[in-house]
Amino acid sequence: MKKRNLFWGLFFTVIAVALFGQMFNFFTLGTSVFNLFLTALLVIFAISNLPSLNFFGIVMPLTYALYINSKFFNFDPSFWQMTFAGLLLSIGLQMIFKRPRVRVFKYNDYNDYDYSNRSEDNFGYSKKNDDFVEASFTETNSDSSGEKDSRATYEEDSNNEKVRISANFTDRTRYVRSTNFTDGSIENNFGSLRVYFDQSTFNRNGSKLYVDCNFGQIVLYLPSDLNVINNVSTTLGGIDDDFNRAHKDGPTLTIYGDVSFGNLKIIFI
Repeated sequence: MKKRNLFWGLFFTVIAVALFGQMFNFFTLGTSVFNLFLTALLVIFAISNLPSLNFFGIVMPLTYALYINSKFFNFDPSFWQMTFAGLLLSIGLQMIFKRPRVRVFKYNDYNDYDYSNRSEDNFGYSKKNDDFVEASFTETNSDSSGEKDSRATYEEDSNNEKVRISANFTDRTRYVRSTNFTDGSIENNFGSLRVYFDQSTFNRNGSKLYVDCNFGQIVLYLPSDLNVINNVSTTLGGIDDDFNRAHKDGPTLTIYGDVSFGNLKIIFI
């Protein structure tokens, strides 16, 4: 179980026990004590999201902590106005500041990988942006009216080893055709993004994919012979991971990142 899921599970369980206890008069919990306890949990959770710069996990808990303690600041805000303002602030900060994407993997597939020259901005490789050239892929219109060429992603060379895909407030389908997929990044904010990797060949020494989904859905279509290690964490989000039998001789893809108030779905085809 992910630590973040454990936190939210304990959080909602404690709140439920407190509410049931007061409703059935099992015990009386003073309003000030309850608010103090709730505020402490929200602040702790916000602090826990600072290292990963998960702004939804930072701003929203602090927003609700401010709301339940608004009387100390002499104002009476609307709950929905506070929520909407918190969401807008989270979106803005998420778009302005790039979250760190580098993680040290503990799996044997990456034991031979050199992490000494990592760079957070380029998927763990010490390369500059101008080392990435545009590579073509196919994009399907959301109304299924046809396909068109797109140049919105950057890749290292003609072998398409590295892929960067993003979608904000839109519905998008993309097909990745790589002869040696090694590294990638997929970001989605308030949109729906479907990415097909079934026509890609994955690096035999292992590959990794970073996903960042906020208030939307990302659907990954992966080859059935691919071994997947799912290291994605969630903040009030969900992950649907289809069962896929392990393949001894198949390549391995490690997926990591975060899903906040959204959904990640993995389908093997």
